[in-house]
Amino acid sequence: MDEIIEKALKWAKDTAKDNTHGYSQANRWGPDYDCSSFIISAYENAGLKVKEAGASYTGNMRDAFEKCGFGAYPRQPVSKLEPGDVLLNERHHAVMYIGNGKVVAARSSDGFPQSGDQSSREICIQDYYDWPDGGWDCVLRYGPVTLNTLAELYKDAPRKNEEYCYPELPVLKKGARSGAVKAMQLLLMNQGYCCGPCAADGDFGPDTLDALLMFQDVHMIGKIDGICNKETWEELIDI
Repeated sequence: MDEIIEKALKWAKDTAKDNTHGYSQANRWGPDYDCSSFIISAYENAGLKVKEAGASYTGNMRDAFEKCGFGAYPRQPVSKLEPGDVLLNERHHAVMYIGNGKVVAARSSDGFPQSGDQSSREICIQDYYDWPDGGWDCVLRYGPVTLNTLAELYKDAPRKNEEYCYPELPVLKKGARSGAVKAMQLLLMNQGYCCGPCAADGDFGPDTLDALLMFQDVHMIGKIDGICNKETWEELIDI
């Protein structure tokens, strides 16, 4: 296991077991935490500058974590999760998977306004669960995005009405820089389209634009516009 993941897991589990740390949104950067600041702080303490990259709440965690070496993948069944994975619902909640069907999270103040964990469940380890309001938007996993990972995780993603759901796949245009761009480049390169001398660098520049335009043309995608949208993603992933 990667040393950064080990450190993040240790910090999260140790903090959950220490009742001097509770849940608070008013004082969320220590000694108390809310759901997002808890996960952000775990990886900060492991040496990743996710907060400096812009992570401050659930709504901007994905972008900041991608900048720091995470990939964003579709939500997965628990059997596909790995320790250190961050399960994110961008509007509501974030937890960390720790293995053996368990997650750790800052979940609720349980009605106690004072600092610290008064119920021993404000920050705790508990059984894995799917977020009830729409599920997890994505799984954030630390490590390089590879074709093997993409193929396994995207094709095993849950379906809705027999269609694949890709809430974590943004529409990409020239000028974008992210882990999703790197995933797109890897998929293009795997099918023989050159993305330039820098290859899969996560930067959607002119060479990547040319590769995407050629791909759309060859695969007769409805609108050849150099924009990677749902239709283009599905053709790239070959589903």
